[in-house]
Amino acid sequence: MNDQEVEKAALPLGKWSFAILAAIAAIIVIVFRIPSFTAARIPAACILLAALLVEIYLVHQFSRTTTTAAPLLPLLAGWTFALGGIGLDVVMTVIKTPDFAREDNPVVKALLESGYSVRSIRIFGLIAQSGVALLTCLAWTAFLRHRATVLALARALGPGSYREFVNAAVRGVLRPLPLISRNGINLPRFNWYRVTCFALAALVGANLYRWYCGLEWLEVVPQRQPAMTVLTACAGVIYFYVWLFVEYRKTRVQSATIPLADKPALK
Repeated sequence: MNDQEVEKAALPLGKWSFAILAAIAAIIVIVFRIPSFTAARIPAACILLAALLVEIYLVHQFSRTTTTAAPLLPLLAGWTFALGGIGLDVVMTVIKTPDFAREDNPVVKALLESGYSVRSIRIFGLIAQSGVALLTCLAWTAFLRHRATVLALARALGPGSYREFVNAAVRGVLRPLPLISRNGINLPRFNWYRVTCFALAALVGANLYRWYCGLEWLEVVPQRQPAMTVLTACAGVIYFYVWLFVEYRKTRVQSATIPLADKPALK
């Protein structure tokens, strides 16, 4: 399949995948952080586990919509980074607080406060963390398999600046309409295939936060502050924009080295 066909085939899966990721984040922030939703936390924990399983399936299917293989070294590096962070955090949590009394995971706290035994929480945690690890590996695989398509689609729009290149790669247009104009408010429009690729990279990069949590248990790094939490959790977003910048520079260099005779004549 060509790049447009890959995008068309993956678009519905990407839309559902992104929607479930957004729903998972919303449940964690709203249900497990706002005291008035205390009674809904145990059902919400079950919903999160079910949503995780559905997300694993969707990301796997999303990855399969292209025949491009993931390069081995970046694939192994990403898996090592993600699994290392998850593993370190989980192992240090079990060692440092076997009864979960010092654990700040909101789902674990909700299970403890509801009277569930430590053994039950460990079983739930094992299933959930295994699912998160699998999802992260699948997400990195999918991103690596689709990144060439994202770049090709972005370059096909002929971006003339880094900002246009980012817009082309994430939103599918060079110059999106401003949010507020003389014609009124323009709601942002996204290309869900490209946004999903962005979200997959962000999901994997966020495991830097898990590394920090594990190292915090070892007292190697200072205790988490809000700024550090945001920075480590957004590592994947930073990586994505840096990656686009590098690719944009490559595009400019390649364009500059094309012989004048090979360039299309201006009309």
